[in-house]
Amino acid sequence: MSINFLVIDSKVFVHRKLNITKHLRGILNAWHFWFDSVLVFTAQWFRLGGGVVHPLMRRYVLRSKMEITKAKLSHQAQFKDYAQSCVEDGLELYDDAKIDSCAYLKKRIAYSKGQELPAGWSPITTYFCIESGVILGSIRVRHGTNEYIENVIGHIGYETRPSARGKGVASFLLAWVRDHVLNDSAVVTCSIDNPASRKVIESCGGEYLGNYTDESENTVRRYRLART
Repeated sequence: MSINFLVIDSKVFVHRKLNITKHLRGILNAWHFWFDSVLVFTAQWFRLGGGVVHPLMRRYVLRSKMEITKAKLSHQAQFKDYAQSCVEDGLELYDDAKIDSCAYLKKRIAYSKGQELPAGWSPITTYFCIESGVILGSIRVRHGTNEYIENVIGHIGYETRPSARGKGVASFLLAWVRDHVLNDSAVVTCSIDNPASRKVIESCGGEYLGNYTDESENTVRRYRLART
């Protein structure tokens, strides 16, 4: 290695001339490749308005934009669109909403207040997961308990808009209810033929309690979900 002295405006700069070896050249080439890659990525990011998101990060970016709120009458337009998409996918829960979605939503809001409940039903509070004014999923929390709730349908029921599946909406909803609604533990169930729901419950910390077979619901897996 040689050292040269360079004088500019009365300032002395030391210039080192390196002997480039194959190993060092490889390190420099790797550094330039990484630096160029970062520049390309940054240019693309700004050119597309910050819209370039790595697939592994997309789910977490989407979740950061979601919000969960209790069902309100102001959600009528969004709920009508949501219920229609669920009915078209074969979800019988919203068959009545196909006739009058506004009346259906009002009935669900009344249920949360313990009003207009069918005989033997416990109060049920409905929450929506919303992003950019669109309902991506819904979750219902039953208050109180009985044998049918404990063994068959559970205290919590949820579903995701068909077009929003695979984005972590159901997990986001269940984890939110666990952390913000539950005061004690709750039972959550899913069909033994629904591996996606099983994965959601277990990812949120559900403790497997065993299976239960009911004539109307067939066999379900039962879980205990507790606030963390």
